[in-house]
Amino acid sequence: MRGETLGQFAGGKLQTLAVLLALLTTAVVSLYFRDIENENALKDFEVLATEGTDALDARLHQYMVALEGLGGLFDVTGTPDRKTVETYVASLQLDELLPGVNGIGFIEYVPADQLDHFLNESAQLGIDDIRVYPPSDRDVRFVIKYIEPYVGNEEALGLDISFEEGRRTAALAARDTGLPHLTPRILLVQ
Repeated sequence: MRGETLGQFAGGKLQTLAVLLALLTTAVVSLYFRDIENENALKDFEVLATEGTDALDARLHQYMVALEGLGGLFDVTGTPDRKTVETYVASLQLDELLPGVNGIGFIEYVPADQLDHFLNESAQLGIDDIRVYPPSDRDVRFVIKYIEPYVGNEEALGLDISFEEGRRTAALAARDTGLPHLTPRILLVQ
């Protein structure tokens, strides 16, 4: 009987040891596969992040090309009339080729003492419905002189963007560096 008890005891320990070994093996294998799954998920995330960044860079580049083209129009013509800007922007096919762009415009730096000259010149260029707003006593204004397509963007024409700090800061930086600058998030008037 004593031999049976020892055998049962040894067998019980072996069974317990086998169960513990199986649990340990399961835990190690589970951790191994979890690590592999995490590595794969991280690789997938990095691929998606890279693709997203590349797509954003490509889209921003398209927008910059459109704006550079408008700059080229100014270089060639001096100051184009409204119809010329309208034709240029229409040729960009914004809806199809530049999704998300509501319009393309030109903002002119206008010292306060040149406001009447700005309005007269604008009228001569076919922009006779421009009114500069909001009213201001600032020495410098940044006025949206052209905005196309005009339909849907009427409220933007004549807007002095310097009324808001983020827009003013970006406009000054762009003017001073000759490089594009992003504004903080803004609500469009249109």
